Amino acid sequence: FFYKFHFPCLSDFQADIHISLSMGDFFKRLDNHFKSKGAKTFRIGFNVGDWFFSNKDNYATFRGKKEEWKEFFIDYVKKNKIDKIFLFGDCSFIKIL
Repeated sequence: FFYKFHFPCLSDFQADIHISLSMGDFFKRLDNHFKSKGAKTFRIGFNVGDWFFSNKDNYATFRGKKEEWKEFFIDYVKKNKIDKIFLFGDCSFIKIL
């Protein structure tokens, strides 16, 4: 499953974030596509596979506990002024905010 979230309260922001769940180079290619169209992108990953298949210039790793995810995520989105979020996966705690 592929989710796209939009936060109207952050509508002044012009950045995308990609949250990956072990999809090989899919999100790297998606990232490159958005960048080629002028988008500013960010990516959060969770393991060495996510890191390996990423553009290292915009990659952040979440290594906290699932109870810490919500605070980490909200802070990251606000700090980077992100207004669009792309998430692949339907069985993970990360989609629950």
